[in-house]
Amino acid sequence: MGEVTHRASFAERLRSGMPSTGTFLKTPAYQSVELIAQTGLDFLVLDAEHAPFDPSQIDACVLASHVVDLPLLVRVSRNAPDTILSALDMGAAGVFLPHIITPDDARRATAAARYIGGERGFSPSTRAGGYGSRGLRDYMEAADREAAVVLQIEDAAALAHLDAIAATGGVTGLFVGRADLAASMGLDWNDQRLDEATAETAKAAKRAGVACGAYLADPAKVEIFRSWGISFFVVGSDQSAMKNELSRIANAFRKPARNQDKAA
Repeated sequence: MGEVTHRASFAERLRSGMPSTGTFLKTPAYQSVELIAQTGLDFLVLDAEHAPFDPSQIDACVLASHVVDLPLLVRVSRNAPDTILSALDMGAAGVFLPHIITPDDARRATAAARYIGGERGFSPSTRAGGYGSRGLRDYMEAADREAAVVLQIEDAAALAHLDAIAATGGVTGLFVGRADLAASMGLDWNDQRLDEATAETAKAAKRAGVACGAYLADPAKVEIFRSWGISFFVVGSDQSAMKNELSRIANAFRKPARNQDKAA
């Protein structure tokens, strides 16, 4: 028999610095997960913070992500043990934690997401636990290794604590939420200070040996962001992609009609 090779989890891919691109899932429908899996994107972030997902819808989308082999992380609504536990027990590839401002916020987040040295509630009867088919210690170790814990830097006050937040044990990566950060700093999208804050977050992540990601509205800027040390990106959402593409189609079909009107 051939040697069984270990397949890297999404968390391990982040730790290795492997470039990854994903999008936000804002439509509570598992069919969207199936469709996005056909696009070539590397991961999805289900947005339970800003979109109307109930637990059963999150569960269905996580199940779909397993079927189509597309890592799905859940951006939980708040940094609380119950929201983190629920997403991970469903089998999510990890969690995005919004509004991490202080080192204590970071410690509470990682404690809720980790078994060994943490405070994650244990149950082997979940999807993540193989419905009771995984050994206790093996499951705990695998879960801590494979579940990505991504802390969002999106408040001006967090910029004073970047190194301490990034160095918190159990952190997989930082993620710059540039929309919220711009609003918190009183800036617009094009302000150089927003870019400087993004670059400083990436530097802090590198010093701590963790990954750094960012929301990127304009894919044309990807090389600039990568030069700062950012390795994973969330670009748009399923809703923005649908709106943009259907708008493009609608505009394309309007043009001939306008030309005909002018000719008449």
